[in-house]
Amino acid sequence: VVLAARVNLQRSIASEDAASRQGGIDYLKSTLDAAGALGATLIGGPLYGEPLVFAGRPPKPWSDDQIATRAARTVEGLASVAPLAASAGKVFALEPLNRFETDIVNTTAQAIEIIDAVGSPGLGIVLDTFHMNMEERSIPDAIRAAGPRLVHFQANENHRGFPGTGNMDWTAIMRAL
Repeated sequence: VVLAARVNLQRSIASEDAASRQGGIDYLKSTLDAAGALGATLIGGPLYGEPLVFAGRPPKPWSDDQIATRAARTVEGLASVAPLAASAGKVFALEPLNRFETDIVNTTAQAIEIIDAVGSPGLGIVLDTFHMNMEERSIPDAIRAAGPRLVHFQANENHRGFPGTGNMDWTAIMRAL
């Protein structure tokens, strides 16, 4: 069982608003309890920030300093909950989403930076080929780069359909896995 977690504007560890950041921490902590009740060991999804389209928030231009601050808040927030997950025998799985759904973590390389900065066995990466199809130059290379950080994988076609019904190179993807 994998528990899917999704943040919103009131529970974002990247937010400029301290109450929203705390809401994000509280939410992530609550998912540990929910995962325990369900028997899930993985809690995955866009754990890090404010969603765009699905929250009704249009993209916003950020300065380099604002981007760095949001990234630092994301690392700080995940660093506060990842050890809790590890001690509970669970792993948070950070999912990069495409640029239309978030402006925080869009690529595997960005997820790797966060995972490595947090440095906890309670945090790994979940990759989803639907998002990777839009953001990665090479899906197999991104999978190999994730390496042992990869804790879950979602196989979707470029149109979110079943594998084999779109344009994904499943042979190359499976070899990379």
